[in-house]
Amino acid sequence: MINIAIILLPLGLLSIALITHFTFSINNAEQDTTTIIALHPRTTIFLFDLHGVVFKPDYKRMIRIFWQSKHKILIIKHALNPKILYKIHQLSRKKAVAEEYFVHLSTYSPQLKQAMPLFMEMANAQKPVDPIISLVKTLKQSGYSLHVLSNIGEQFFAHLKDNFDSLFKEFDQIKVTTAAEHYLGKPHPQIFYNYLQQCNPSQKQVVFIDNKHANIKAAQELGIIGLHFTNANRLKKQLEQLHLVL
Repeated sequence: MINIAIILLPLGLLSIALITHFTFSINNAEQDTTTIIALHPRTTIFLFDLHGVVFKPDYKRMIRIFWQSKHKILIIKHALNPKILYKIHQLSRKKAVAEEYFVHLSTYSPQLKQAMPLFMEMANAQKPVDPIISLVKTLKQSGYSLHVLSNIGEQFFAHLKDNFDSLFKEFDQIKVTTAAEHYLGKPHPQIFYNYLQQCNPSQKQVVFIDNKHANIKAAQELGIIGLHFTNANRLKKQLEQLHLVL
């Protein structure tokens, strides 16, 4: 949550534009000032972002799904509607999360509700990042608790989970943005507070891995150790700096 500026293709491919919008250091600059105790499975939780960390977008598949869809003309028609574009602009200004865009636009224009399955399938055209999947499995085998905190949204996550059920079985707790919480998402401090209250009642040390500086900064302000993810090799070095022993 599901990170890039909205891109409207020449034909006004609204769905690709919106999905691209969301698809989505502990070096000296990124380590927070929280006192770090030795990382140990009994005392440490690893908290992962999804998009941009565990998954990366498969743009070719997104375009193929769109082009083969019976709803593509409907999407193009709405993409050229100034009122729809203005609505997208308003949602962007309030930093809405991905699912909130699609739910809101479907309500605003009931015709778009027909295309919700298409939006969902395109948004979840993701590829696992193999080195991160290997890390997840190694951490799990070493006894660490593994959690997810994502802006993906509950409906979109349910669909993604169906596609990668075995992977999500590696995680002990999963928290995503929900309509019940008014689609509150990162980097709002409240989402981190809610996560700590709901998923970490024993107050274990949390190591948060995310690809956005703003999210890392917000987490650090609540005492969470933040690792800004750029690539798997750098993450390995960051974990070595924390003296992670696997």
